[in-house]
Amino acid sequence: MNEGETRTLLLMRHGPTQWNLEHRYNSRTDISLVLGESPNLAMHASVIKKFDVKRIISSPAKRAVETANFVREVQEFLPNRCNVWPELHEVDFGNFEGNTKIELKKSDLAPQYENWMNSDKTAAIPPSGESWDSVLSRINATFQRVQSLDENLILVSHGYFIRCLVSFAVGVRPSKGVRMISTENYGLFRLKFSAGSKPKLASPLIV
Repeated sequence: MNEGETRTLLLMRHGPTQWNLEHRYNSRTDISLVLGESPNLAMHASVIKKFDVKRIISSPAKRAVETANFVREVQEFLPNRCNVWPELHEVDFGNFEGNTKIELKKSDLAPQYENWMNSDKTAAIPPSGESWDSVLSRINATFQRVQSLDENLILVSHGYFIRCLVSFAVGVRPSKGVRMISTENYGLFRLKFSAGSKPKLASPLIV
C-alpha cells in the first residue's frame, strides 16, 4: 500500500441462530444458522460491491462460516473460498454460556455477572471466560493481518468481537465499547485503514 492510500474493511455480524433468537450468550458453542433463515443479501449487495471487496474472511464458528458462504455465493466477484481466521472467534463468555441475562440475574452467577456487566470499572471476566487483555491481543492480531493483505476485505465475526473491533477503531476501551455499541445479525460497519495506522471508523452501522 502506497503512502496516503486507504483500504476498506467491512465488518459483518453472522446471521441469526436459535440462541440469538432466545437472547442467549453464545461464544464457543458451535451452533448453525436457523434453518430457513438467509441474509437479505440484496440489501448488502450494493454496499459490498461499491467498495470492491477482494476477500472474505470468517471466524471458524459454523454460524460465521455459513454466513460468509451466503455472501460468497451471491457476490460473484468474491473469491470461491472463504478464509478462516481463528482470532475472529467470539469473546468467550465462560460459565455465562447458554444463559440469558434474566437467567443469569436469577442464578448463583448473579454477582459475577453483575461485575462483568460493569467490567469497564472492575476489569471482571466471566468465570472460566476470556479476559479483556486476551480480547485486545486478538484485536491487534486481526488488524495486523488486515494491513498485511493490503486489499479491501469483509470480516464475518460475532456481536461482541465486532463491537470490540469498532471500539478500538474509535479509541474506546473494548470493555466499555461493548456496552455502548450494538449490531444486529447481518449488520455491517465500515472501517478504513492505511499503511502504518490503525483502522478508523468510516461509517456507523450501515445496514
